[in-house]
Amino acid sequence: MIKFAHKHLYYFGLLFLSFFIIQTAFAQSGGSIYGTIYDASSSTSLPGATVIVKGTNYGTITDPYGKYTLTGVPAGLTTIQFSYVGYNDEFIEMNIEEGDKIKYDISLIMDLVSLSEVVVTAQMLGQTKAINQQLNSDALMNVVSEDKIKDLPDVNAAEAIGRIPGVAIQRKSGEGQKVMIRGLEPKFSAITINGVRMASNSSTDKSVDLSMISPELLAGIEVYKSPTADMDGEAVGGTVNLIIKKAPNKQRANIKLSGGYNSINKSFGNYSISADASKRFFNNRLGVIAQVNSEQIDRSNHLLGTSSKTENNELYYNYFKLSDIDEVRKRLGASLNIDFNLGQGNISLFTFYSKTDRNIFSQSENYSPLEYNDVRYIANERDVDLDIFSTALRGDHNIGKLLIDWSLSTSKTNNNTPYNATMYFRDINAYGNYHTNTNNFEEWISSAEKDYSESRLRESHSSENLVNENFSTAFLNLKLPFSGTDSFSGYFKMGGKYSQLNRERDFNESLEPWYYQGGSYVSDAVSRYPNTINYTSNGLIATNSFFNDYTQVNNTILGGDYPFNVNFNRDYLRDWHNSQKEYYTANRKKDVDDYSVIEKITAGYLMAKLEFGDKLIIIPGIRFEHSDNTYSSKYSALSGLYGEIGTFRDTTTYQQYNDILPNFHITYKPNKWLSIRTSVVKTIARPNYNYVTPRSLIDINSNKIKAGSPELKHMESWNYDLNFAFYNGKYGLFTAGVFYKDMKNIFYAVENLYLASDSIADAMGYSGRKNYYLSSYGNSPDAEVWGLEFDLQTNLKFLPSPFNGVVLSANFSRLFSETQKYWFTTNDTTYRDPVTGIFVTESEVVSKQRKISLPGQVPYILNLSVGYDYKGFSCRVSGVYQGTYLKTPGTQDIENVSSWRFWRWDASAKQKINQYFSVFANLTNFNQQREESYKNEDINSPVRVQEYGMIFNLGVQAKF
Repeated sequence: MIKFAHKHLYYFGLLFLSFFIIQTAFAQSGGSIYGTIYDASSSTSLPGATVIVKGTNYGTITDPYGKYTLTGVPAGLTTIQFSYVGYNDEFIEMNIEEGDKIKYDISLIMDLVSLSEVVVTAQMLGQTKAINQQLNSDALMNVVSEDKIKDLPDVNAAEAIGRIPGVAIQRKSGEGQKVMIRGLEPKFSAITINGVRMASNSSTDKSVDLSMISPELLAGIEVYKSPTADMDGEAVGGTVNLIIKKAPNKQRANIKLSGGYNSINKSFGNYSISADASKRFFNNRLGVIAQVNSEQIDRSNHLLGTSSKTENNELYYNYFKLSDIDEVRKRLGASLNIDFNLGQGNISLFTFYSKTDRNIFSQSENYSPLEYNDVRYIANERDVDLDIFSTALRGDHNIGKLLIDWSLSTSKTNNNTPYNATMYFRDINAYGNYHTNTNNFEEWISSAEKDYSESRLRESHSSENLVNENFSTAFLNLKLPFSGTDSFSGYFKMGGKYSQLNRERDFNESLEPWYYQGGSYVSDAVSRYPNTINYTSNGLIATNSFFNDYTQVNNTILGGDYPFNVNFNRDYLRDWHNSQKEYYTANRKKDVDDYSVIEKITAGYLMAKLEFGDKLIIIPGIRFEHSDNTYSSKYSALSGLYGEIGTFRDTTTYQQYNDILPNFHITYKPNKWLSIRTSVVKTIARPNYNYVTPRSLIDINSNKIKAGSPELKHMESWNYDLNFAFYNGKYGLFTAGVFYKDMKNIFYAVENLYLASDSIADAMGYSGRKNYYLSSYGNSPDAEVWGLEFDLQTNLKFLPSPFNGVVLSANFSRLFSETQKYWFTTNDTTYRDPVTGIFVTESEVVSKQRKISLPGQVPYILNLSVGYDYKGFSCRVSGVYQGTYLKTPGTQDIENVSSWRFWRWDASAKQKINQYFSVFANLTNFNQQREESYKNEDINSPVRVQEYGMIFNLGVQAKF
């Protein structure tokens, strides 16, 4: 590794030196201009504005904070043109002297049909900002502006990102948690804050839970679907960049308070408090903005779940489960962003912390007349603690014409479940002599004769899961703008990056499974328990011992469709856990899921932007990434019910590989209202941690092997895009695009591969394990994803008042995919041995496959939003539609699990009281849409139905 680093530092040094040679070759006399561009009506900054030397195409674009730096401005009398789509251009004449460094801030005026009738509203301004950033981006990008984030009733960053075309949301307990770009799982997308990659807080893969990020932190969201060479290569789906607020020129303070209602629990316990303050010092050179937020939200829900098996192409249910889940989420967050203006550069320090605590109490009734002829009751309580800390020191500098930016950053996450206690109860007499062969769940419920005084405690479990990840990064970018002629300009850019990921997982489980046997198992446990116990007629621990007041309830769940009677007391459950846990038996089989990971990535790139007049832009680039990865886990061969016998040994594997990632972007603008973009980009994805770690559990009792796959290859994808953007200042922006992804080495699970012979066992690396079943992971040769995306952003400012306050946005995506579902069977061949005359049977493992769509890809995504502003009043209604998609594939269609299509509607309203105060109301999921999944897209074969209800918030906001 040292030799490798020295070698590439040498090459990087040569490239760095060549850059200064290029700078000298292209050096021009003149000076530089820098500053900020604002909206004249609101004084907010304008990202994505263009600044050019009039009569040429030599210029620059403002950053997400509206700031610009234009170097190499010719000496003498020069006119600078400031432009923003939808605004009137401004032409400023300047007398530039050699070596000048001129600060120039400017405010632009929106191009309105009639200034006497039209007021620039927040929704209109937010839409215009998003359009400008999208049109002027080097890469194919969609934007959610800060103003739009403020107006939408989104409770976190994931919900806001879900408004973008081609993006679907994964929800948990009704709240958006992770994003799927173009139908690819969340693990295939990179999440960054101000361009710095966030550490993952998933237990198994590289995905990021965005429910922790409050919208109050954000100055905008950028979603790059076709990255350039200066972005990370590990982004097959795309890159989501969260932009953090920076202190504006004016001193500001903002306080927001709200309370809320949850329709499932009919509770008013929700609240949200956020505040931020900003100020600039030393003649606006030093800016400080601080933000804090605290929130409590009831995410309780009702759940219907099933388990089934397939025999002779018929579906048979093992059990039908009803659950009442109480969940309260508490969030606490804070951020501090400090920036110092150096004149010809800037240094900033950003620090962000967010913590989410979830307390989840679940009560379940499991009906199983066919499989077990009983009813089972389950009580579970768990605490889930998520936190993320991110800090980044960043610098932007101008040295002559050369632009330099660098960053040192670290991001740390913890995903811990320190408390997870479950108690299992069984009523073996609930069905008596009842017999049925039907899958009629209503009949299963009505036929059960439940007796909570005679059903008994069977077993109890305790577990904890601790995951932490540190992700540190250092990068340096060098950018050299040039202007060859008045019609030819652009820049050269190069850079290097080093990142290191360190991750640890520690999972522990213990249990007591023998309470139903009575005797000392019961007497010893009861003697330790501080509360009263009721006994069944045969001396076992009765279920109602753990009920509130030892009585059942007569409730209904899922909109009153099903009765629900269990009434567990979470305090009794916690008391039982605390008094018994040190006497539980450790389940050593779970220890195999522990692992540690070190991934070191060294990257470098070269790219250029070549502008030919105002018609054609070509951006070629190439990126090199070297991966040096270390994976450590445990290898075990265990016997006994919970692995009591057997040993573990530590095992470590290594992977090193290089990737050359070319990309090519072309933008052609035949006229002012049409822009055509096309790109070809290569990206990669590294395997899930639990896929590639060298963990292995050989379960001698069950003849099963569960293992990771250290030889698993990383995924590669060629990504092709073609996009048309039609813009008219009067009617807005319409875009239409098509994309195609050609993916190699996609990951899939190998389930129950039968090691039917010694030769097969040897080939799979498990000599002497003939007749075992192996579950591991493999690489599929190829997969394809393609689709169409349409986006409309417009407003009716051209109509007379009051209709000119309408703001509309709509986007639609149609996605397709194709991959393979693999499974394995065994072919037996029997023949007579010619020497011995004995019949011999030889087994051969045969791989089978069938074509399926990519699991998790939503085929139809539609977002609609209608907003209206009139004087001090603002409102918006928005809806999202997601079509039915394949969630879990089976070996035949009847085994497929599909997530069902749905519409979800939200609404928000805001009334300004005076220049300081306003009141607002948000209503999320007001149509009370459920999330549902079914077998083989058959609504008569449910797998999971979850109901979240709606949430209403009412609040007040003060701005100073």
